[in-house]
Amino acid sequence: MVGRVAGMLPAPLVHAAALATVALLLVSAGQPIFTDDTWWHLAMGEAYLTQGPWLSSDPMLHTATGPAAPAAWLSDVTFYGVERALGFQGLRLLHVMLVAGILGLAWSLLRRSGGSRAFASLAVALFSVLSAYRLFQLRPHLLSVLAGLLLVRLLIVDRDPPSWSRVAASAVLLGLWANLHGGFLLGFVLLAAAVAGLLLDGILAAEWGQRDRLRVRRIAWALALGLLASLANPSGAGQHLLYFAAGSATPELAVVADEWAIVNLFQLPVPNLPPSPLAWAVVWSLLLLTLMSVFLGLRARARAPDAHSAAGIDPALLALAAVSLLALLSAIRLLWLGIVPLLLIGHVARAQGLFEGRPARVFSWAAAATAVALVPGFIALGPWPMISRAIHPSWYARPYAAAKYHAHAVWFLRDAEVEGRLFNDYSDGNFLGYWLAPRLKAFVNGSLNVPREVMDARYAIVRREGSRPGESFGALLDRHQIDAFFGTGVPAVPRPGRPVLHTTLHLEAEPGWILVFRSMESAVYLRSAERNRSNLQRITGYYARQGVPFDPELGFDAERVIREASDWAVTHGLLPVDYRHLRRQARALDPSRRPAARDRLASLYAVIGLHERTTAVDRKSLLSAANTRPGSAAGPEPGTLLAARRLVWSLLHLARFDESLEAAERLEALASREDGLSALLVDAARRVPALSEEEAATLVAVLPVFSQPQGMRVLAGFQEPVARERRQ
Repeated sequence: MVGRVAGMLPAPLVHAAALATVALLLVSAGQPIFTDDTWWHLAMGEAYLTQGPWLSSDPMLHTATGPAAPAAWLSDVTFYGVERALGFQGLRLLHVMLVAGILGLAWSLLRRSGGSRAFASLAVALFSVLSAYRLFQLRPHLLSVLAGLLLVRLLIVDRDPPSWSRVAASAVLLGLWANLHGGFLLGFVLLAAAVAGLLLDGILAAEWGQRDRLRVRRIAWALALGLLASLANPSGAGQHLLYFAAGSATPELAVVADEWAIVNLFQLPVPNLPPSPLAWAVVWSLLLLTLMSVFLGLRARARAPDAHSAAGIDPALLALAAVSLLALLSAIRLLWLGIVPLLLIGHVARAQGLFEGRPARVFSWAAAATAVALVPGFIALGPWPMISRAIHPSWYARPYAAAKYHAHAVWFLRDAEVEGRLFNDYSDGNFLGYWLAPRLKAFVNGSLNVPREVMDARYAIVRREGSRPGESFGALLDRHQIDAFFGTGVPAVPRPGRPVLHTTLHLEAEPGWILVFRSMESAVYLRSAERNRSNLQRITGYYARQGVPFDPELGFDAERVIREASDWAVTHGLLPVDYRHLRRQARALDPSRRPAARDRLASLYAVIGLHERTTAVDRKSLLSAANTRPGSAAGPEPGTLLAARRLVWSLLHLARFDESLEAAERLEALASREDGLSALLVDAARRVPALSEEEAATLVAVLPVFSQPQGMRVLAGFQEPVARERRQ
């Protein structure tokens, strides 16, 4: 009895573990809308629905030279239609259904190829590891994955010649795919590879049966009819050239680090970027297992050449596996193609009898151990850390992660009805375009539908520089006629793999610009030009309605707002919800309560540009620490090092360079030799007196003052921006 139960145990373990991995992926797909490009596709869907797929201009960008190619127009219309009918929660449901459909179809394909349910479940878990980073994003590429799997199911996975009805269905699928996503060319690559594999097999085979000839003819017909059907799209034959045009007419795709980067098999993955360490290891395993499968299949073929049509290796599937491996190594976004080598591995294993008899028992236990290990691996070393950022009990019911897009500032721009040309960084452009265009158009967004020069300007603006020889930062903004500047971030060292700079203080001392909105991690500046007179009037009216002090000459005074409208400051992300408590703690009679409160207050003041307040608090903190622990050998009090850093940083922002140099010398005495951030601040204090005014402004504006964990702590305790349900 025990032996019978032990023999039955592995298969349920495989299924249960695979289901756990799949469940994690479905939970990530159902999280509040987290994908930046979703917003672009929604806005484009509205434009296509109201104007047709032949747009005359880009509805969201002021830097585009023309409309974006309608490569996914039908997907965009579908997404927009679902959002209009069912809201953002309906979009989340659609996302989960699409991912569930993809995984279900993948399991069916793997079951059909390998003939083993346990193998299919294990392989789906591996497929989930490879494809999770793509599947958790709500974008039209989901429909490409679904279409690619359907095409393999219709024409390739069975060794029998496809029927004419399947050929016709494939042609219809390819025609539809050409309107759903630009990745439709992949379908033709796969079919061409299958035809080439079958033809090569026919040339090399001693005998080529009627069934083999019929199979290659039917797949070739599907390829030809599919090409014809795919011409029925808004761009006609031009749709087939979009991929190649992207490489020459648009900015380098390196800006999209999770899209087109190659899978480097001889370099460990970069933290916080795909592929995850587990996915990287799975790719290696796929390569080795595919080579082993090819060896076993060809050996079986050599031993029984007259039976190659029924046993051994399928030449069409072998060709598809080879092409898929090359494709997934060439671009991270194509890791989902790892399912094709898995189909080949299952096909060969089945032909070799590895899923029957004694080998099946060995495989079952190995599959169970692997599937069970994949669950914690998926969480710790797999894609989970990258795909679960909005998965939190208190957030999951929300329609989307508004805080990710600095929505306090976005709602200000929308409610104040600011018009014109906005500068924004790449990651915010889609959300800004959805909520603010066409009244206020973005500088760049995820479409990359801008000339290379614009992307070069974006890089320069983020670094607070000009993009042409001798050009200043301010001149670059004026050359692009920027009306409003959308700055984001806190002055902290960025996370590994995500070298994004903060831009909230870039225009702090720039002549001709005034601050019109501020939150802890966003800032909006307005160009004080005649063309923005009406914008300034609307902004003044907005603050009057809100009961918030605002001077149209001087702009937004954060210190005055904190003093006179602290409730508004809390609800709009300028102050944390516990600000009044912090103030009381900083003045408490009990000296044990004061240091932590002062430290947090000084950090808050530093981030929002209240440098005088910051220096006053930090001088008190450093003096208190020196008086309470003179000559201590145990190192500085907790927070003292950060106070010393903030003091140097704030004095640099106040252009009090002599004082900053003195503070830098004290910081150097406090910091250890391994403290790179303190060394950076000390070096800046020593360099800045010899720089020109423009060079000094740039150096100071981009200078971090917090470590990455400290920057995260600064942002804790703030009221989240409301996620609005409807744009109109």
